[in-house]
Parts: sequence; structure tokens; C-alpha cells
Amino acid sequence: MFECRTFITVKEIGEVLGVSESKSFHSAKQEHLVE
Repeated sequence: MFECRTFITVKEIGEVLGVSESKSFHSAKQEHLVE
């Protein structure tokens, strides 16, 4: 049960980090294009 919860947490964190990274990447790309 505990291992299951940890796996889900790691998966959720990975998805959140993945979303944050892609958002930051797109923002940086747009700023670069604007400049």
C-alpha cells in the first residue's frame, strides 16, 4: 500500500515537473522570438 502511494506520488510529481518544464521552455522560446 505504501509503495503504491509512493509510486503514484512520484508519477504525479513527474507530470507536474514535465508540465512546468514545457511551460518554461515555451515562455523562454516566445521571449527569445520577441527580442
